[in-house]
Amino acid sequence: MFSMALSLGLFIVAYRAISPFAGPRRGRILFATDAAPAPRGNLACVLEEIAKIDANDLDVYISARKSLWAARGLGKTVRLAYRARTSSAIVIDDYVPELNMVRLHPETAFIQLWHASGAFKKVGFARAGLPGGPRKGSTVHRGYTTAIVSAEGVREPYATAFAMPVENVKATGIPKTDRLFDAFWVSDSRASVRLELGIPSDARVTLVATTFHGHGQPTATVGADHIDWSVVADGLPGDFILVKNHPFTRGIAPTYSPHARVIDVTERDDIDEIMAASDVVVTDFSSVIFDAAMLGKPVVYLFDDTMRYEASRGFFFEAASYVWGPTASDEKSLIVAITRPTINRAVFDASYERHLAACDGHATERVVHDIVLPAAGIGR
Repeated sequence: MFSMALSLGLFIVAYRAISPFAGPRRGRILFATDAAPAPRGNLACVLEEIAKIDANDLDVYISARKSLWAARGLGKTVRLAYRARTSSAIVIDDYVPELNMVRLHPETAFIQLWHASGAFKKVGFARAGLPGGPRKGSTVHRGYTTAIVSAEGVREPYATAFAMPVENVKATGIPKTDRLFDAFWVSDSRASVRLELGIPSDARVTLVATTFHGHGQPTATVGADHIDWSVVADGLPGDFILVKNHPFTRGIAPTYSPHARVIDVTERDDIDEIMAASDVVVTDFSSVIFDAAMLGKPVVYLFDDTMRYEASRGFFFEAASYVWGPTASDEKSLIVAITRPTINRAVFDASYERHLAACDGHATERVVHDIVLPAAGIGR
C-alpha cells in the first residue's frame, strides 16, 4: 500500500519518464476524482451525457479513489500518469494533487468542474493569508485552463480561487443541479427517500447540513456539534430531523442524544435527494444554501460565531448578503426558526441572481458540448 507522499512521488517520476515519448491524443479524455470511489455529481452528469455521443475517436478513462488519503497503488498511479500525459482534456471536480504537481502538456486542457454552486466560503488562493490558506509557491488548484461556475456574478471570485484569468472561468451553470429543475425527479426523490427512511408523507422534515470546521480534511470537525438535535425534535412534535454532516467528518461520533425522529444520514451520498425530501434546511456556512434556493426550500442559518469563522475562513462577499432566512444559535431559537422559516425576498432575489443565474437545468449540455468535447478535439 502506498502512502499519499509515495504515490505523489511515483506519479511525478512516471509522468516525467513518459513525457519525452508521448503527447495528447485527439479524443482522449481523463476524468479524475479523489473524493469518491466512483464519479458522482458533476463528473457523473458529464459522463452520462458523453455516453450519448457517437464518436469513434472518443477515448474516455476514469480514475477515482474515495479520498485524498486512500492508497492508489502502483498500477493505477502509473496508469494515471500515462493518461494525464496522453489526454487532450483532463476533467476533475475538486482536487487531485498529482495533476497540480506536474507541468501538463501545453496542448492538454485542464478543466475544473468545481462541485459547489455559488461562492460562499473562500477556497483555494482566495484564502491566501488566512489560517490554513495556501503557502507561497503552492501548487494546489493551479494550472486549470478552464473552470465552470454557476453565474456571471461569481466568475471573479473563482478566478482568484484558482489563480487563473477570469476570461477562462465560464458561467455554464453546474451540471449536477440540472435535476433540481426536473419536477418529476424532485417529486420522486421526495417520495422514495421518505419511504426508505420510514417518514410519513405529511410529516415536516428538517435537513441539517452543516459544513466542516477546521482548515481541511485532516483537521475537520463537525459543524454545530454543540446542538442536541433530540432536544430540537422534542420541541417539534411530529417533525423529523435528518442530520447530514460534511463528508470530511465521517467517522466522528454524534454528540447529540439518540431520538426516534432524528436520523443520521451522513453516510449517504444522495444529499440532493435528501434535500428534495425535506421541507426546511438548516446549515451554517455551507453552499447547500444555493441548492436549497433552487429547490425553493427555506433556510435556517445556524450562526453561533460568524465573526470568528469569517476571520479564519473568509467569505467571498459580505456575510449578510447570503442570509435570506432566520438565524439561530441554540436549540430554543432553532425550534422557533424551523416552525416559522421566513424568507427575505429582496436578499434572496439578489443572491440568486449573483450566484445562480446560469443554472437552468441545461448546464450539463453546455459543459459537454461547449467545453469538454471541443477541448478533446471532438465536434470541431
